[in-house]
Amino acid sequence: MHRFVSLSPCLLVSLSPCLLLAGPPQPRQVLEGHKGAITCLSFSPDGSTLASGSKDGTVRLWHTNGYKLHATLAGHKEMVICAAFSPDGKMVAVGSHDPEIKLWDAAAGKEQKLLRGHKNEYAPSLSPPTAKTLYSGSADYAIKIWDLKTGADRKTLFGHKDEINWVAVSRDGKTLASSAWDLTVRLWDLDQGKLRSVLSGHKAMVRVVLFQPKGSLLASCDKAGAILVWNDQGKIVAELQGHQDLVRTLSFHPDGKLLASGSKDGTLKLWNMDTFKLRTTMTYKGHSFQAVEFSPDGKTLTTGGTDGKIAVWNTADLR
Repeated sequence: MHRFVSLSPCLLVSLSPCLLLAGPPQPRQVLEGHKGAITCLSFSPDGSTLASGSKDGTVRLWHTNGYKLHATLAGHKEMVICAAFSPDGKMVAVGSHDPEIKLWDAAAGKEQKLLRGHKNEYAPSLSPPTAKTLYSGSADYAIKIWDLKTGADRKTLFGHKDEINWVAVSRDGKTLASSAWDLTVRLWDLDQGKLRSVLSGHKAMVRVVLFQPKGSLLASCDKAGAILVWNDQGKIVAELQGHQDLVRTLSFHPDGKLLASGSKDGTLKLWNMDTFKLRTTMTYKGHSFQAVEFSPDGKTLTTGGTDGKIAVWNTADLR
């Protein structure tokens, strides 16, 4: 039998041992150290290291066993905007508002190589299954293909009519997707080095584009708060509506069935990619969700905010 104590005419508290009111989910850990807003998060392929980039111009490498700081990669003169691990996890490529890409030894925390060729900031993505090639998109409207052994710029792809925000490579390494201020997503045939198709449908600057793991879908988000889902034929199959402002960041769960989106509206949303239905909306202490990233095993979601802090969440707590 439940017993209730009345504290006011409109408030009852249950004293039953089996009835509890669950509060909002809380992170299991919060990482501090950056002196500026978090701009990007990236896990090494084996999940042992998390890289966090910031407006303070540094990348911090955290060992995920306890999330202890391993190294701080300092050297960029301007804010870091992106970081990506090589498939073997030994190297981190970092792009910033400097006109250069720095390649770092992840274990030693030492700079290995400098890539120059773009005229403005970068959005790098590493191609599977080897660490021989780096793809970068830039505010100079160009996509470059780099030879990581020599540091040479092998090829430049042109097509976008405005600044490029993001590049992503498909699991088979044959297709590159790019998103830009020209309101388009473009798909490139990497075997031929040519534009394959232009995906139109966004009504505002396209921020991020990602390939679905273990699936055939593509997700992209824009400045107006829209998230579009495309099939492998380049057709829109869903529009995920709910955000009220710029969607800054997306991350797919490794099984491809869940998509996390972080927005300037201060919310994090989780979407079911089988039904395209919203599963969860959450906020956290003014955390603006500048960056979100699932761990490779899917058990952890990390989020970065304007306060320079990184929240580490149990995915199971958010579902």
